[in-house]
Amino acid sequence: MNFSQLRCFIYVVDNLSFTVAARKLDFSQSAVSKSIKELEKEVNVKLLDRSPHKLMVTAAGKYFYQIALDILKKRDSAVDYMQHKSVASDLTHIRIGMSANPLEHYIIPLFLQKFNLQYKNYDFTFIINFLVDYLSQLQERKIDMALLTSDVIKDSDDVIFRPYFPVKYWVALPSGHPLERYEAITFSQLYQQKILLPYTDRSLPDIFRLNQTFLTKLGPDQIKWVDEYFLMYDFIKARQGIGIIPNFCINKNINFVSYRPLKYKSNCSYGLTYLKDGKPHNIGWISTALEQVIKENIIN
Repeated sequence: MNFSQLRCFIYVVDNLSFTVAARKLDFSQSAVSKSIKELEKEVNVKLLDRSPHKLMVTAAGKYFYQIALDILKKRDSAVDYMQHKSVASDLTHIRIGMSANPLEHYIIPLFLQKFNLQYKNYDFTFIINFLVDYLSQLQERKIDMALLTSDVIKDSDDVIFRPYFPVKYWVALPSGHPLERYEAITFSQLYQQKILLPYTDRSLPDIFRLNQTFLTKLGPDQIKWVDEYFLMYDFIKARQGIGIIPNFCINKNINFVSYRPLKYKSNCSYGLTYLKDGKPHNIGWISTALEQVIKENIIN
């Protein structure tokens, strides 16, 4: 067992796709698949269920994922500490959980530039969370705060949530699409269109509810499930469908897409959360800087 095998396994689980994991790691798909098989052989247990249509993580795989994640985080932390220990004592370290959707990915450098104009001695780490277990990561002190939607934490009374704006859903159209002539789009207008939806489970209740509404109103034959919003943009660019994207995921600087609001009511907000008993240092300015750069770059 080596670090490369563990990293391959984590990326496959995070993306539920060998293809996406290989692309992100800059490995061949066969190399990723071989690493997982060698890992399963060494631990002598099946970590992934492979089928022609869907990749699933076994119960043992979910348990091993947390172990692998901890090992790699400790390894990365140790390497980072040894490389930067001469300046580490002068820095305040802040870890922000996020999903790395197109908007969050775009605003990271904008936030860092804005924040560093005011404060210099901060070191930010952005931790990608594909399993949507923000609460457990906060409670286990693996992250200090997280960008998320309020539905993910609605039953938790040990966190503070700072809402930035209400969630709205937009129809992402390839440029020149006939539906561009409408100011807003209804479900009936999407009939006979190929609809691109993000694959998710109940861990994201609001998006899950939207997906179920599409299934009920349009049926499964019109829907193509997509693993992530970056891939959704690829399909839209290739004119292979119409995307449904929440406002907190839209990169408005992509020039081959036009947007129209979907006539659908969401009941949640997007914002920043952190533990009541673990208030991060300088949270006020961090939250304000994040909110400003996000609001400057959303379609709302």
